[in-house]
Amino acid sequence: VCLEFDIQNKIVIRNEQNSERCVSRNKGIQHANGAYICFLDSDDTFLPNHLQTFRNSIIAHDYPKAMLFTNSYIEDENGNKREKHVPHLQSQNVFAYLLQYTPNPARVCVERSVFDTIEFDPAIPGIEDLDAWLHIAKAQRVIHIPEYTNVYFVHSESYTKGDVKRH
Repeated sequence: VCLEFDIQNKIVIRNEQNSERCVSRNKGIQHANGAYICFLDSDDTFLPNHLQTFRNSIIAHDYPKAMLFTNSYIEDENGNKREKHVPHLQSQNVFAYLLQYTPNPARVCVERSVFDTIEFDPAIPGIEDLDAWLHIAKAQRVIHIPEYTNVYFVHSESYTKGDVKRH
């Protein structure tokens, strides 16, 4: 299920049948009317500073047509939480960086019009986010915000720890 949050006009978009992440994300993007899109999977959490951190960075970068991403805490099934250490993007090759340190969707915010030509590819199960981020990086700026703003929950059924051959 994709949700779009707007203080004035909250809407819930439901799929008629259970669909993979790409279908839901693309559907949510199609219905979105905000200037920037953020993603939140059902097993992840935004910290209270998440949206404000993106807002501050968007303003500081003069409303960029870009993909922005923050850092994330990792939480395991036992409730243990730690920083997911990744180096700052800065001057590194953006493609090599994304391949090695792929931001999970809860860390990402993208200017809405970027999705006029790019979408999550349902034919790519499991790493559809990496595929989208690489396509975005080909055409737009990628901005790494060093703050930790969300919690990525890793459990036995998650893609990170689950059966990589399941697809």
